[in-house]
Amino acid sequence: MTTPAYDVPSRSMPTLENWMPVTTDELEKLSGSALCKTCQLDPEPTWLVKNMKVLRSANCYIRVTYFTYCCPHSPFIVLLFNKSLAGGCFLSDFKKAVVCPLLKKAGSDTSQMKNYRPVLNLSFLSRLLERVVQKRLQEFLDSNNLCW
Repeated sequence: MTTPAYDVPSRSMPTLENWMPVTTDELEKLSGSALCKTCQLDPEPTWLVKNMKVLRSANCYIRVTYFTYCCPHSPFIVLLFNKSLAGGCFLSDFKKAVVCPLLKKAGSDTSQMKNYRPVLNLSFLSRLLERVVQKRLQEFLDSNNLCW
């Protein structure tokens, strides 16, 4: 005895093939709203990356002296993020984290490893790119009614 074939209706699913490019304004907005936490893996302090707009909008002398020569981050980061999104590649340095053990409950026995949980500290740019991807993915899911 064979089971009769069941005709499954085909439904085309939307695919996310092209990512919207990151803009300088979007990057500044996302970095401005991010927490100012610096990780050991960060090549520069988080406050410096977060203050891109302040440095860029300062008077001409400060802008030329500091922004153009010392911290031309914004265009470089936008280019880096857009290349990463277009190529579907996440930089290997962004995959690194500093793992710190954190005691689960105050007063727990500190000699027992089971009383700790791992906390991962990622670089600021890694967290920023993660927020960009999360935002793009959420927009895609919402626009295609794929969220519950």
